[in-house]
Amino acid sequence: METGKTVLAYSLSDAVADSLYDVLNQRYDRFGSILFCRISKGSESVSVRLNPNFRLIVVADDLNLKASAFLNRFEKYRLLRENHLTQQEFQLCNDVLNLATRFAGAAKDDEAGRHRLKMAFPGWMGRETLASLMFSLRAGNDELDHFVLLAQAKRKLQNVASIERIMMANDGQFP
Repeated sequence: METGKTVLAYSLSDAVADSLYDVLNQRYDRFGSILFCRISKGSESVSVRLNPNFRLIVVADDLNLKASAFLNRFEKYRLLRENHLTQQEFQLCNDVLNLATRFAGAAKDDEAGRHRLKMAFPGWMGRETLASLMFSLRAGNDELDHFVLLAQAKRKLQNVASIERIMMANDGQFP
């Protein structure tokens, strides 16, 4: 804080966030042109010099942002993997989603359909799963042919499909 550097905090615990209460609330004391803020732990607290260039970036999942220390504080940005897909990868995601939906027996994109996808593919998180799949295909793969990538994506999904869904599918294969 004193040096004015940017701090990147990943998965702050509630205890650490609570000790930074005055920092998060931007509650500073000013003595002349010098800023101070209080950092506390339990009943103990210490005043720390604060450089005006200091920045705190907190990386957290959606659940952690609901913690009391983060409510109505910070500028919040939601970073999704799908925001970093190329147009070709986005189209491939749609094609893989269609295949996965048919394999799972999900007729449409509603709560029941999403449940069927989760049952067919343990850990299924919708578009995030598809975007992760695209990144794994991209890694070390110079092949850009849509049909080759689609076949590779199908194989990867088959590897994680539940045995129950494979047994229910036609010959245990993707459509």
